[in-house]
Amino acid sequence: MFTGIRLTASWSVDGYFIEVRSTPLAEPLDCDGIPLDYDFDETVVLRSWGSPTDLDTELDDPVGPAAVLRVLRRAGRRLPESPRACLVMGAAEIVRYLPAGSTLDQVAVAIDTLTFRSSVAGSVVAQWATWEWTSSPDGNWRTPVTTGARRDLDVTKLAVMLSLAPKSSGRPSLLPPVTSGVVAGSARRDYTRLLSSGTPSAHNRQKALEFARSQGIDPSTLHPRMTYVRPATVRPHRRK
Repeated sequence: MFTGIRLTASWSVDGYFIEVRSTPLAEPLDCDGIPLDYDFDETVVLRSWGSPTDLDTELDDPVGPAAVLRVLRRAGRRLPESPRACLVMGAAEIVRYLPAGSTLDQVAVAIDTLTFRSSVAGSVVAQWATWEWTSSPDGNWRTPVTTGARRDLDVTKLAVMLSLAPKSSGRPSLLPPVTSGVVAGSARRDYTRLLSSGTPSAHNRQKALEFARSQGIDPSTLHPRMTYVRPATVRPHRRK
């Protein structure tokens, strides 16, 4: 397992175990050399451990690329309308998260390094962006639009976008092979259930009391809204 993997938990009403499953990707991916073979949450991966490559030389620099990247991952705001996981933050905002005495010019240099390295290699892409007004049914607001290089634009008015772009790994999928299309049968035991409102039918109430007796439960302890759910069997069938 890895940080960001999606897990699905299922539990039978009358059971005693919780089953947790992961879902293999149809096309396994790589994020900066880290294998992603199972379905995952892109934003969690982006915030947790995705990073442009070759940042180890500035790990101890308090205003270097690695430090700026940590701020972006921790404090960047998510862009819900983006087709892929994306975080954005104003360049001037980043300074407030760095040690006292840090300057916007230092931050700009660090961001230039991130944008260059992520454009050459890496699955986490850093890009300069401008704030531009856009309209929506909820009103007007400013949204980031990537610019590529910084050029001679005013840094105080620029933003930085960090997005996840994992690459195809070329590995075979871990999905099980396609079957004949026949779905196996399943069975569900009978059990009692508390209705959220109203009262059960006389028949179901009587069955609930009988079921309680069969389980060694005093029927008088059953809530008046407790009803009976009959057992069910799904026969093997061919998937359409």
